[in-house]
Amino acid sequence: MNDKISIIILTNGHENELESSIYSASRQPLDNKELIIVSSTDNEELRKRSDNGEFKFYVKLAEKLVDLREYALKKSTGNYVYFIDAGDMISDEKLVDLYEKLTTQKADIVVDDIMKLKDGYFHFYSEDKTEVRQVVFNNYLLFLRRFPTFRKLAGILIKKSLFEQVDASVLSAPSQELFAKLFLVSNKTIHVHDNSYIWRESDEHQLPEFEWSMNHLSTLNELVKKNQEDGYQAKIPKKISVAISVDDNTEKRIDTLIYSIYKNTNQLVDIYIIYNKISKSSLQLFNKLAEIFKDKLKIFPTKIPKKIENLLQKISLEGNHLPISAFYRIFLPELLPNLDRILYLDADTLVINDLNPLWQTDLQGAFIGCVPDLAVVVSNSWGEQLLGPEKDNYFNSGVLLLDLNLFRKYSINLYFYQFILETTYFYVLGDQDALNLYFKNAVKLLDIKFNYVFKLLSTMPKNLEDVTILHFLGPHKPWNIWNEIPDEQMVAIRMYRKYRYELYQNKNITEPRISVIVTVQNNITGIRKNLESLLIQDYNNLEIIVIDGGSTDGTYEIIEQMVQDYPNIKYKKAFLNERMKQISLGLQMATGKYIYFLNGQEYVANDNLFTKLMAYKDKYQADIVSTNSGYYVLHEGVYRAYETNDKVIDFSDKTPQELLSMPTKKFKFISGNLINRFLTDNLNSKSDEQDNLIQILAQAKRIIYWDNNAWIKVEK
Repeated sequence: MNDKISIIILTNGHENELESSIYSASRQPLDNKELIIVSSTDNEELRKRSDNGEFKFYVKLAEKLVDLREYALKKSTGNYVYFIDAGDMISDEKLVDLYEKLTTQKADIVVDDIMKLKDGYFHFYSEDKTEVRQVVFNNYLLFLRRFPTFRKLAGILIKKSLFEQVDASVLSAPSQELFAKLFLVSNKTIHVHDNSYIWRESDEHQLPEFEWSMNHLSTLNELVKKNQEDGYQAKIPKKISVAISVDDNTEKRIDTLIYSIYKNTNQLVDIYIIYNKISKSSLQLFNKLAEIFKDKLKIFPTKIPKKIENLLQKISLEGNHLPISAFYRIFLPELLPNLDRILYLDADTLVINDLNPLWQTDLQGAFIGCVPDLAVVVSNSWGEQLLGPEKDNYFNSGVLLLDLNLFRKYSINLYFYQFILETTYFYVLGDQDALNLYFKNAVKLLDIKFNYVFKLLSTMPKNLEDVTILHFLGPHKPWNIWNEIPDEQMVAIRMYRKYRYELYQNKNITEPRISVIVTVQNNITGIRKNLESLLIQDYNNLEIIVIDGGSTDGTYEIIEQMVQDYPNIKYKKAFLNERMKQISLGLQMATGKYIYFLNGQEYVANDNLFTKLMAYKDKYQADIVSTNSGYYVLHEGVYRAYETNDKVIDFSDKTPQELLSMPTKKFKFISGNLINRFLTDNLNSKSDEQDNLIQILAQAKRIIYWDNNAWIKVEK
């Protein structure tokens, strides 16, 4: 190589481990290098070795080692410089690798991760497998915060001419400050993960702490101050405007949210459903909801335009826990150009009080109104890792009141989008982290009642009558099965399900009713999961009928409580030991056009089972849609399932005997079959289950089998 690298060690001449630094520097197989040692005190041994040509040794009186830096740079003759703290080391041949990456990338600076040597053990700061990442203005402080190697000069290969471009006064400044100046004048800085530099930690030799006072990634806080000084008054329309982002995972979940807005708001509301791709059935449902609630709501499905879709595709989701649809909200100023203000709501929220007090909130010149994310701040350290001493200001992005007028006035989205592109590597919670970083001190923090995370019912309980928006943040969604949620949190789950039940009492949007008949007798270990699996179904017209043959083990008490909480559960205790007699009683109570049977120890595997069964029923004009079952062996705690292919097969040409003799027990049980009601009219309660199943199969004209372990049979 033609370039010369100056390896510089600053020392007081008495470090015990100085020899290891010299040795590791001498082992770098560079064609053109020089080793320079500058000490604040003289050292006879070092001077002798310098005279022998092993390295260049200089003495410069100084109180601090950093004061030797400018002198060392003047003595160096290399094109690039590489500092080593006395006692630290560089791995064999690694300086060659760093130089090759620097030149290949046409960079001025290459920053490598370090290994920390402490108490005889090596500690790595990063296991990132990405070979090279570019450091730019938007992400520099994030690199500085995460990687200690950015807070010092040692272990960084730097083009020497950069030192000539910064003010001489900062050459003896703390390393964080000097490196920031060097970065700003560099044409390109890269970060690699070779872990080539070995930092020998001791009480006297600690890695610098991050200077949190530097942690401002935008100037928006200054713009907020300017807005306030100028007496800016936001335009607050009388009509509330709400935006909800959806994707294929949430499009079928926002019906309850829409109903909750209607139920609890006494004024006109425009709802904008932001989507990229959405099913035809969901669009039809939104149109039905708009018609039913037209006295107060207008619903506008709003598709992401191709231009914004292309921008979204450039956003990396590496390491993020949120889908790309979470980033739709950052484009609301462009998507809704005629609105001055918008209330954004996550799909997993529920409005339980009037929105108007939130809508009328004066943001006092801030860009966003939001609620501190106490679930994150209290339960883990993520807020502190991101914002340091201001961790309590970390806010949740599930409810945002946005001043779209201000966003457009300052062209915020143009800069914010670029910021996101260059910083996603550092996110855990997607655009929520981006919003917290970029809008630091540029938001108005609102009362927790406007975004109350339901898990706080266990740690920071609040009367739900005082809450405006309930947020089901985290994995515990009200449409999932959760047997072990604390009772105080189940209050919120039950409220959500009650709202959904109320919504689908409207006959204009309900599907044909399915009566699910659950027969139970002493099934205390399974009945709650059975009913939970039915309550979470996305099919909107399920009637659940529980026939108890006379339980004495506590099953009755569980069912009674759930009946009180959920109006769509009907319960009858009948003291009937035989299942067919229980089924006959259930059929007398059933009002559905279609019937589905389970016993109390069985449960449904997925939350969309009945939607799929009805879709197959409609597609094939079937009288019966049958499925396979998986098995859960209770005493072993093991789940077993047959191999399935998810295909749909027409078995209409098979006799009942042929169907019963098929492998994998496809048609052995009356459970797990969606059956047209008329096929159950003549069941004989005195016959056994299999004889009645044969009768049902014999009457059916069209029998469809879906090869899926759609329900779970529990075996003791």
